[in-house]
Amino acid sequence: MNEQIIFYTQAYNAEQYLEKAIISILNQTYSNFLYYVVDDGSNDNTRDIIKKYAEIDPRIIPIYHNSNSYLNCYNETLKQIYTHKEANYFAFLDADDWYEPTFAEKGIQSLNDSNSDLYICGSIFESPTGEIVGARQWTLDKCEFSSHEVPDYFTHLHSFFRTCWAKIYRLPHLRDHQVTVPTTLPVGFDTGFFFQVLMHTKNFSLSSELLHHYLVDPTSTSYRYIPNRIDCDIELSHTTLSYLETINGNTAKNLFFCTLVNLHAFKDTFKVSLKAYHDNKITIEELKQLLSSSFLCEIKERIQQLSPSIIGGIEQIQNFRTEIVAYLLSEYIEKDNEIFFSILTEFVPSLSLFYEANDMEYFFSKKFTNRERLNYLLLSEKSALQRFLQYPIKDYNSFDTTLIGLLLLYCNNDFSIIIKRIEDYQTFSQKQIRYIISKQPILSKVNDSERLFYYPSLLLSLLKEDYKTITQELPNQIHSLSSTDPKTALVFAQIGSYTSALLSMEEYYIFFLKAELEFLYQLQRFTEANEKLEELLPFLPDDEELLQLQEKLKK
Repeated sequence: MNEQIIFYTQAYNAEQYLEKAIISILNQTYSNFLYYVVDDGSNDNTRDIIKKYAEIDPRIIPIYHNSNSYLNCYNETLKQIYTHKEANYFAFLDADDWYEPTFAEKGIQSLNDSNSDLYICGSIFESPTGEIVGARQWTLDKCEFSSHEVPDYFTHLHSFFRTCWAKIYRLPHLRDHQVTVPTTLPVGFDTGFFFQVLMHTKNFSLSSELLHHYLVDPTSTSYRYIPNRIDCDIELSHTTLSYLETINGNTAKNLFFCTLVNLHAFKDTFKVSLKAYHDNKITIEELKQLLSSSFLCEIKERIQQLSPSIIGGIEQIQNFRTEIVAYLLSEYIEKDNEIFFSILTEFVPSLSLFYEANDMEYFFSKKFTNRERLNYLLLSEKSALQRFLQYPIKDYNSFDTTLIGLLLLYCNNDFSIIIKRIEDYQTFSQKQIRYIISKQPILSKVNDSERLFYYPSLLLSLLKEDYKTITQELPNQIHSLSSTDPKTALVFAQIGSYTSALLSMEEYYIFFLKAELEFLYQLQRFTEANEKLEELLPFLPDDEELLQLQEKLKK
């Protein structure tokens, strides 16, 4: 067992992790290898790292590109690798991943023992901080498969088919069929590559050992916006279905499973696109095209045909629908409501796959807590809620009818009754606080007005527009806070100046203005204090407190 294996790593701006990947190959207990390490036009220290190790170990074959060509680079390098007639095995390693030292030894031994075309091991998923966040591990007793056995185990095998890493291929097998990376798949090219291999694979083996480490990096291509990413989802879906057809595996169970995979792929694409809209301002039209994709219509048609015949099929779709709705409600974009309205008015009602009108019961079922519903309530715009309420809702026993009332109240901007009705949910997130502040005229005019949220009775009075009560209560609060929390006392004084002015309560108005001036001075905000003093003195030229403060400010 001394035939050569070729490893391949393609790196782009991978200086943070590449060294660990390279060392994991150099530390392999199976020493007969060549290692292609390609710098695909990096602008960091990636090239220097490759040069360093290429000088240390002659088994490393460095390749340097001056510009990034991504998928084309893979195929150019594969052509070179296929020229090595003496090598018999091949393995990919991503630039931010690494292998256990025995990966090659155990994999090649397994290939020879089983006479398989392909070896697959398990992967450990790790965060950039080193935390283990999951694993992909084979747990069934059966570990060797011929292609005609795949249909019966497809739902178990599929997750291992999604990447080209954590595998050892017979190189002559790849060379004979000239397997390349599909350049039409900037997202999911590894899945596309592997399914090409499967099309020509007669048998393969799996190991339960976790010999590959996969870095879960939120900056990787899988999590980035790429124009027309939905086309990748469509191509991968058709690739999978074509493979199933070649092995007579297109049973109702497998087709339904593929449909669920398609749903989750679409959800990921939608999430990435929605985030890109928020961060980079891609066009709303592009998102709307995504929402009305024919791919979704195709999925919907398959679900309607298949789910009734699959045990638990309808429940799985319902759970996914609930997951989608929960995601939509949690991803409200505060400043860019247009796309959120588009989701509610176009995506949700028109594509009944996710949320039919009569499925409103799911939103109000015990699958959601009242806190989750109220989070949505407090973050939604009036117009969105009005549209939301147009759906026909029946009085099911499974949901809280008081929430319907709260939605209606909120559409009428009756903050006071809402706050009163949800006293058990008095803790607000910062986003909710900002939203309420933006909708309440006085709060929106006062800096640091979120401090009022620690005083529920005062907040309630203000939201109820009971300005007389809050005006009369604030002086006592200001006195009690004057020495311990002048910042909050200042906020209360500013709120009081607005409420007393609205009510023409002159005595209170003067008190609040003078209190505001005193706290500005106490907090050493002297410029603002002088400006406030210049406003007050013309109206109270003989006021001793103001004159004393004027002397202090001169110093």
